[in-house]
Amino acid sequence: MRSFTRLSACVLAGAFVFLSLAGCDHGSGKITEFESGLSDDALIKTLAISEGELNYPFNPSDFAYTLTVRNGVSAIRVTPVLDHRKAVMTVNGQRLASGAESPSLTVNVGDDNRLIIAVTAEDGSAHTYRITVVRNAEETECATLGELSVSGITGLDPAFDAASATRIYTAETQAEQVGLTAAAAWEALGACVEITHNDIPVTDPACLDLVIGMNIIVIAITAADGASTDSYTLKILRRSSASDNANLSVLAIDGVSALTPAFDPGDTANSDYAATVSASMVPIRVTATPQSTEATVAYFLDGAAVSDPASIDLPLDTNSLLVRVTGGDGTTIRDYTITITKTTGNTNAKLSAMAFVTGVNSSMRPLYHAFGTPDAAGFQAERTSYAAVVYACATIDLTVTAQDPNVSSISINGGSGEHAAGVKTVSVSLTKGLVTDVGVTVTAEDGASTATYTLAVKLLNMEEFYWGIYAPLMNNSFARWESKFGSKLPTKTVNIGGLVAGNLEWYLGYTEGTKILNRLTLTDYKDGNHDGEGFTIRVPYNDNGGAAAYDGFVVNGQTQGILQSAFVKDGIQTGTYAVTTPWGDSIGTVDFHYVIDDGNKVVDPNSYVTFHYMGEDQVILYQGSSAPYPFGTGYDWRAAWDDGL
Repeated sequence: MRSFTRLSACVLAGAFVFLSLAGCDHGSGKITEFESGLSDDALIKTLAISEGELNYPFNPSDFAYTLTVRNGVSAIRVTPVLDHRKAVMTVNGQRLASGAESPSLTVNVGDDNRLIIAVTAEDGSAHTYRITVVRNAEETECATLGELSVSGITGLDPAFDAASATRIYTAETQAEQVGLTAAAAWEALGACVEITHNDIPVTDPACLDLVIGMNIIVIAITAADGASTDSYTLKILRRSSASDNANLSVLAIDGVSALTPAFDPGDTANSDYAATVSASMVPIRVTATPQSTEATVAYFLDGAAVSDPASIDLPLDTNSLLVRVTGGDGTTIRDYTITITKTTGNTNAKLSAMAFVTGVNSSMRPLYHAFGTPDAAGFQAERTSYAAVVYACATIDLTVTAQDPNVSSISINGGSGEHAAGVKTVSVSLTKGLVTDVGVTVTAEDGASTATYTLAVKLLNMEEFYWGIYAPLMNNSFARWESKFGSKLPTKTVNIGGLVAGNLEWYLGYTEGTKILNRLTLTDYKDGNHDGEGFTIRVPYNDNGGAAAYDGFVVNGQTQGILQSAFVKDGIQTGTYAVTTPWGDSIGTVDFHYVIDDGNKVVDPNSYVTFHYMGEDQVILYQGSSAPYPFGTGYDWRAAWDDGL
């Protein structure tokens, strides 16, 4: 895709229709005449902000707010929706259409950032919404330790380093008590720490009484902003030097959350435990740490000595592991027995769901069974190959869910197999105009059975979205309405249940003497991919009105122009439409400039739109019906399409 501005040809995306003065035919829709008089409504109905939180929920009647954003936020965008369709507004002095996302507004560190939304009603009444934007300083979000030391031990492993990302430290000691010093790096700004020892809150960290065995000390830090948190964990093993002590401090199997019953180093009565492992976990790793530094440990599996406790094979479905501890005196012995059941595991490696979202508002897009077949969509467990078409967002968040929450692994594009109860979400970067391939490999609980799914994601470039999605849909929609309703009232609002969501209003009336004002207003307009009322206006890959109700895009804005008279229908039609997802993520904007001759658009150097999409601004000339179309026969999905004009 070339990045420079150029001229090309198109049909009108958001076609202009001239209406004469005639009677009214309601048809199956709802046609109402607008109220007379001028509105004094200068309120914002809703306000969406890309980052941060207001100091209290937005209320149209409240005009002053404080917005706090994190330090990493250098710019914000707002999407205000006007309460009245004939009001106008500016954001920091720049005109913005209702429902459109503003350009990025720079936010500096501190509270010297102002967001001013000025609304002017039809009758000239005005309200101003003032938002002070506070960008946190980096230090106020810092939840790290500046100091960490423990007396009574030889040292932490690894040694504490305030600049390190390490959050888990270990130590051994024979001391009954240790002293802990932990201070937040930005304690002076209000950061604070809370300490627990074996899940019990600590009131005096300078005097921590240790139990024999493992002591888990968690240091939780809350930053000065009151929201950012982090934690450090100390695992201190207290051991004794008694020669007649043959007890264990630690007995565990890697991958097993807890033995049955849970191992308790203080329990001297019970020595019999059980565990269940899946076949995919074999060989297993067993850790047995004696309480006494003088004691030794030996391992026996079904009577045979084990040479390496870090790699123990389990040849049987049920295996008996004996852990023998011998005290330093050579005569004190304690045997621990773990009955280990090995399961073959579920062979189910299928997915139950695959879906993805885009943008800050989690806009949804469907999965197609293949490129070129937009009517075949939706996830099916038996189908392993999918395609998707994405608008205006260079990253998707893909979530896959396994039918069996106990699968061994879920790997996406060769990454880590870790998952949360069979659910995994990853971000995938896309390239404008090209297809990005995503591979999902699921390994079943048995460790051997696998299933592989593929997803090919096409991020449409500007020309593909404009020519393939936006322009044909808008033209077909307006042509349908004109054919259905004809040219009727000076003012006409159409909202057809089941076919159209939102409103389209055409206004035709005398102004400036004998001249005519012709205005077309779209408010939360959604249309497309509908069959009914004798009209078919399907546009592939827009997805509007389907079973999943994805609603490919929403349009808000207005175009208008002055025509010479009811008999000399010549003039210029201009205006702007904002195109967003139904969830509020911006797709782009379309600036209109059309020459009208006898009520119709005409091919002329001054008949064009300027389309803004993903950082591109392109001027597109109107050339009647000679419009290119990307998704026809021979279209190469994997190449960045160019209209060739």
